[in-house]
Amino acid sequence: MSTQWQIQEAKNRLSHLVKKAADDVSQLISVRGKPAAVVLSVEEYQRVTKPKTRLTDFFK
Repeated sequence: MSTQWQIQEAKNRLSHLVKKAADDVSQLISVRGKPAAVVLSVEEYQRVTKPKTRLTDFFK
């Protein structure tokens, strides 16, 4: 589940946006009505950027 913010509102309420993201609720920021960025908790970011396989296994 995510919450969507217009960029101006995201700027004005950045601390609130970050607190919600830290609670594992991704925050979508839009510019002129189009999705532009997502704010995630550190844990979620680490989960989605963690390699699926080890590099040594990849080359085997």
